[in-house]
Amino acid sequence: NSKFTSKGRIEAAHGDGIWAVACCDDKQFSDKSSFDESEVPGDDSEITNSAKKISNIAVTGSIDGSTKFWRIQQDTASSNAEITLLFTSEREQVGVTSIATKQDGSAALVCHQNSQIAIYDIVNRNLIKRINPGLFEAWSLCLSPDDDVFASGNRSGGINIWSMSEDNDKIASLETNCKFVLSTAFSVDSKLASSGVDGISNIFDLEKKQIVHKIEAHALPARSNVFSPNGALLYTASDDRHVSVYDTRSGRVIQSFSHPGMALSVDASGDQRHFIVGCADHAVYQWDLGMQKCIGKYGDCHSDMVWGVRYLTSKSVKSTDFVSVGDDGVLQTYL
Repeated sequence: NSKFTSKGRIEAAHGDGIWAVACCDDKQFSDKSSFDESEVPGDDSEITNSAKKISNIAVTGSIDGSTKFWRIQQDTASSNAEITLLFTSEREQVGVTSIATKQDGSAALVCHQNSQIAIYDIVNRNLIKRINPGLFEAWSLCLSPDDDVFASGNRSGGINIWSMSEDNDKIASLETNCKFVLSTAFSVDSKLASSGVDGISNIFDLEKKQIVHKIEAHALPARSNVFSPNGALLYTASDDRHVSVYDTRSGRVIQSFSHPGMALSVDASGDQRHFIVGCADHAVYQWDLGMQKCIGKYGDCHSDMVWGVRYLTSKSVKSTDFVSVGDDGVLQTYL
């Protein structure tokens, strides 16, 4: 394990391009911080100091087949971040396409190009199991808000849903009647969204297992999607250089935001107002939905396409506190 201290940047986080990133709470740090100081025997400096820091986990996956688990600690008195590499997975023969994490920081699911899904115990830093759903049957991963099921789109336009129980039984298969599903996302109110290579997005009612909205807002592949934390909005990022925002009740486009390069990744802030976009022009853009304007462009953090942007926690109400990864192998934090 290696330790890096910086203002939130790892130049060579992987030996090759990073295609996926996911973030969650730091369970070990949260559990430690919840202790009553009066009940801790001996030296309590670590517990006391922990109250002055915020800690999250970032999981990154590369085209080289490796997955890495990082602790990102912020000092509340400054904007500096300390990034620690917790552990690295065994390198698979094919690249990582998608990562999903339990919000409490206990586990991560990692999908590879051959559709194999690996489940890792973040706290104990080991591989729990591998799932082989079949060739071409998994590409994009997302976990339900209760972390009880996970879903993945496949290369023929279908979505498979599995249980997070010990047997990981497949409990449903949904059809989008579209092509290759590149991205999937759950909402807090039992909706599931898919976006695909044909630019079409679908919103499913999971209880009825039916499409309630088919949205044809993009002419080119839509590679990333995410719901707002309250489930009222859906964001989609597309090669057509636009991020579109939809009302999930009506399925109508509320606004579309143009970028200089292909929009490859998008994430929404817990404050319901801000969102971030990673683009092919090597830049990360920060938007204010209420003002409908770009409030930040970070054009010198990456030297290649930005494949992943994620807020450090879904509970964050700050417009910052996010990370980005790209083809240059850089892990960058924005605090």
